[in-house]
Amino acid sequence: MSKQWEHAGCSVSLKLLDNGIQIAWDEEDVEVTSWRDVLGATAKESELTIDLSPYNKHGQRFLENIVVCSQDKALVKRYEALICYYARHDFINALPEEEILTKIEVERKCLVLINPVGGTGNALKMFKQVKGIFKAARINAIVKLTEHAGHATELAMELDLKLYEFVVCVGGDGLLSEVVQGLMKRKDWSDAIQLPLGIIPGGSGNGLAKSMIKHVKEEFYPENCAYLIVKGSPQPIDMMTTRNETETFISFLSLAWAFIADVDLDSETYRFLGGLRFTVSAVAKVLSRKRWYGTVSYLPADNASSVSQYQHKDGTVLTPNFLPPIQKAKDSVPKGWKTIKGPFSFFWATSAAYPSSDCYLAPQAHINDGYIYIVVVPENVSLLTQAKLLLSLETGKHVEYPQVQVIKTRAYQLHRDDSEYVSVDGERLSGSTIQVEIHRGLGRIMSLPL
Repeated sequence: MSKQWEHAGCSVSLKLLDNGIQIAWDEEDVEVTSWRDVLGATAKESELTIDLSPYNKHGQRFLENIVVCSQDKALVKRYEALICYYARHDFINALPEEEILTKIEVERKCLVLINPVGGTGNALKMFKQVKGIFKAARINAIVKLTEHAGHATELAMELDLKLYEFVVCVGGDGLLSEVVQGLMKRKDWSDAIQLPLGIIPGGSGNGLAKSMIKHVKEEFYPENCAYLIVKGSPQPIDMMTTRNETETFISFLSLAWAFIADVDLDSETYRFLGGLRFTVSAVAKVLSRKRWYGTVSYLPADNASSVSQYQHKDGTVLTPNFLPPIQKAKDSVPKGWKTIKGPFSFFWATSAAYPSSDCYLAPQAHINDGYIYIVVVPENVSLLTQAKLLLSLETGKHVEYPQVQVIKTRAYQLHRDDSEYVSVDGERLSGSTIQVEIHRGLGRIMSLPL
């Protein structure tokens, strides 16, 4: 065993294997750190610092490093280059070592948008907590605080797409939604929407971050979400066109009406409570015994003749050409669609498993499967049943109740008898008739493979 390195005062051997970095004191005393936990490395003279992000006992990732030394400075620089490369790329399919050493790694640069007043107002503090993960991965994070509602939309509309490899939002789903609206309002929207986005949950909803974390079997901590971004690569994410009589909104998560929309929008009164505001508002709404009247029409998922219209894998088609003009929508729906009439006590449509971090609404949903999952309770259920349903949302057990219907679709139309708002990714949208279609893989999100 050749020991060209020193670690913690002992002579060791250091090897880069297909499954990670091996440090061996002797043939029996060996430690291997998985490439999945390696963020990068930095060489300084004879010292090599290897930055890691392993788990603690709760599954929360944290920063630590291994420092090794060698009198062979060329060897130190060689290992720095190789470790940084393998930390970003698949070792098995990597380039030959000598070719890696001739490549100059371009500095990664990202824009970090922070909503300092979102949720409980801890987003800035949260990013300071995780920014070391970006530094360890050799990512230059340029921070910009949003100054008012809609500011992120303005920034996205004017953003130079060549300046940043990706954009990270530290806030709730609403902040990311603002960025998406800005990208889609550009003349070059088809290119702009391909700009990879990342999210660190610093708001009150945080459904997208929770859905992604669930998919890759990580725990829901800010550090793990930051880790997902720096170790990840652009992954496809479905987007939805949501339109009423006067405007079009692009969403990536959910549309809520009836009970959930009222809770979401009414809870703004309790914003100072953070996530607890939803609980307070929900209790008040359950006790009110309110019901909502309207009609939901949808394209059944097994309607194979219409599937191709919604699988916009290349992300180039947004014009809805399969629905009737919205002015006539309440009078007719396309052939082959199904319709459910109210009253409703619950309506929530999502393209992700979690439309909110504490609600496992659609356990079978995936953020890039090309489907919308509508969860409805079309019956006038009892107060006790409604309370039980709401309590089971966190675990996903609500889908086992006979009163709950889960509809898998690629497009739907909601016509309401009231003039109240619906909530689209946490933002208000008016209109008596609302139409939604999904565009598979239209956007990009930074993550490990989903």
